[in-house]
Amino acid sequence: MAVGEAAAQVRIDEARLDDNGWLIVRGKVAKRAQLVTLDRKFVTRSGVSGRFQFQVERMPFLCRVEVRAQGVQEVAKVENCVMDDMRRLREPPSFRSYDRP
Repeated sequence: MAVGEAAAQVRIDEARLDDNGWLIVRGKVAKRAQLVTLDRKFVTRSGVSGRFQFQVERMPFLCRVEVRAQGVQEVAKVENCVMDDMRRLREPPSFRSYDRP
């Protein structure tokens, strides 16, 4: 299956954490009533227009989500993700103490 075909079959339109800490993932798949899986844990069916939505209370690993439908997967970055901000912070450099003679 070509990359263009995969992108057309599973599309993530929105992946974000809301103000209450809920993960919201919305998108569209090619067919209606299609099983859609979020991060291999949560399952829903697409509506008549192929749209799907997940609303779960969890922090996504590495601020990424994976949506699968009929063997095709799409990955997206999660907006408003705290873990993403924490990764940008670096620990202060370690200092070594040397004894002078």
